[in-house]
Amino acid sequence: MSDGFGFVVFLVVVDVVMVGSVLGTVWAAATGRMTANPTMGLRTPATVASHAAWEAGHRAALPRAIAITVICLVLIVAALVLAWIGQTLPAFALALSPVIVTVAGLVQLVRAANDAALAVHPRR
Repeated sequence: MSDGFGFVVFLVVVDVVMVGSVLGTVWAAATGRMTANPTMGLRTPATVASHAAWEAGHRAALPRAIAITVICLVLIVAALVLAWIGQTLPAFALALSPVIVTVAGLVQLVRAANDAALAVHPRR
């Protein structure tokens, strides 16, 4: 195995931590295990307006967070397989792609959370 394999594995570990953090945070807030706080969660003026808005927003975002996680896990497995068979450059590209998927997905998570929170606690 080459140094490229080690670097791909490093990127995969970073991907897993990143995706796991997003899913874990959204899941914890959606299930009431994490209340509104100043540092974590999908924080918009609408989601922090009330406890009900916080949970409703995160419940609405949870299916998208699960979908993002599944997509990223498929990309991660593909990156590891390519790295294992010696295709380092394509593996590197696939190992970076979960970052793009997660960032793009976060936009959708925040939109879904905000819309659901506004339905519970409309702006005045």
